[in-house]
Amino acid sequence: MTPNQPRRRALAHTAVAFAALALTAGCGSSPTSPGAGTQPASGAASPGASAAAGTPATPGASASGGGELTYSGAESGTAKFTSSACTVAKGELYSFGAPADDNAPPPKVGGVAGGGWSLTFGTAAHPGGFVKTRAAGVTAKQNNGVWTVTFVNAALTATYSVDSPPLTVNGSLTCGTVAVLP
Repeated sequence: MTPNQPRRRALAHTAVAFAALALTAGCGSSPTSPGAGTQPASGAASPGASAAAGTPATPGASASGGGELTYSGAESGTAKFTSSACTVAKGELYSFGAPADDNAPPPKVGGVAGGGWSLTFGTAAHPGGFVKTRAAGVTAKQNNGVWTVTFVNAALTATYSVDSPPLTVNGSLTCGTVAVLP
């Protein structure tokens, strides 16, 4: 064992713990929790919110979101997502997760903002396998009421081996269901 291996293992374990916290901090939160409202990706208010505001709900205004991410390095492949869930706080995208169902099998991706994006990415071979704090190459933008998260050469570290090469992720996701926090 080299002198740096215990340090690298400790960092990897810290990253795993942070990633688990990150995924539960926003992506898995209930959109019906006190003070939270939901809205579909189109930016239209949810039926409950529309009714509360005194305006009729827009029929069929929901969207599932999703997208496609390619990854290479430690593993190679394409992850196609047909749903996503996001959280917006104070007009900024706070978290995202795809697929929207926390119980769905991998692949999965999730992120939480705050000093840069903290990411987790899981594949079928390594469900909780890759993490990165303050990930470079990740941006979130809103256009016409739709949030999009874009990945450009975002490099994530393997949690299962300190000697594994990074996983590089490219592509984009659109937010489906959006929880809006006050």
